[in-house]
Amino acid sequence: MDICTGRTVHYSRKSGEGALSTGSPCLSRLPRGRRRELYQSPHSHALAGPQFCLPLHGRVCHVPEIHEFGSVLLPGDGLAAEGGALARETVANWCIKCALEYFQPVYDLLHEELLKREILHADKTVCQVLHEEGKAAVSKSYLWIYLTGNDGLAPIILYEYQPGRQGEYAKNFLEGFRGLLECDGYTGYNRVENVIMVCCLAHCRRYFFEAIPAAHHRKIKLLDINSPEESPAETADPEKAKKQQQPAAEIGLCYCNWLFHIERTLKAMDAQERMSRRLELEVPVWDDFWKWLGTVKPLGGRE
Repeated sequence: MDICTGRTVHYSRKSGEGALSTGSPCLSRLPRGRRRELYQSPHSHALAGPQFCLPLHGRVCHVPEIHEFGSVLLPGDGLAAEGGALARETVANWCIKCALEYFQPVYDLLHEELLKREILHADKTVCQVLHEEGKAAVSKSYLWIYLTGNDGLAPIILYEYQPGRQGEYAKNFLEGFRGLLECDGYTGYNRVENVIMVCCLAHCRRYFFEAIPAAHHRKIKLLDINSPEESPAETADPEKAKKQQQPAAEIGLCYCNWLFHIERTLKAMDAQERMSRRLELEVPVWDDFWKWLGTVKPLGGRE
């Protein structure tokens, strides 16, 4: 086993558990007094002495005085300045233990607060996990993300790992939430109870974009309210697109871009003022969009 210790426990690469080994390869090269100083912490709950913890803290916070020392510590290339080596697996296990003991309660509290909000956004993305029980390393796992809306309160963004994409995961995570749930068209979200489903305009626009001939994609930019630049005027004017008899997909895209354009002008407003301006400016656009959509004759098929 490639083991290293910070205080009273060392972690093996294989199991992540074990007991103190004062003869660990990473510490045996240090002077005995220095060795004792490093693995004896003045705090009973700490995994390592302050000389170990300080570089970790400096690495995260980029404190200039200790950043260089911390950069040696974290990659696992060795504590060159101390004449010893610290295994990457040990640092990883320290991070995991700290996350479970100190961050998990914070996460749970944020989860409780998130469920009290009036509107939430949900999405997921693919990831791969090595050595996951019952799954091949190349199989898909998922990170689900849940975040609050721009409601004027402190934002909350939470990730949850799950081995699959079944709607049951969203249902369990959002149990107790009563409000608007904005997401894509994935049917798994229908498992979530006691919510009003809201379509994500960015996902809606993506389907219009994908229906546009590939040759036209290069001249179209999919921008939103957080983009550093606005959508070009020609891609945010549905009436002009109709007069030019552009394909239905491009007209639909123009409606979406026009709504994003309006949202950019409302971004700095407080929630109440933004709602008032949305009712004034955006409802007419949506009404016109639904009327136009009723005249569109899809070609059929999956796309």
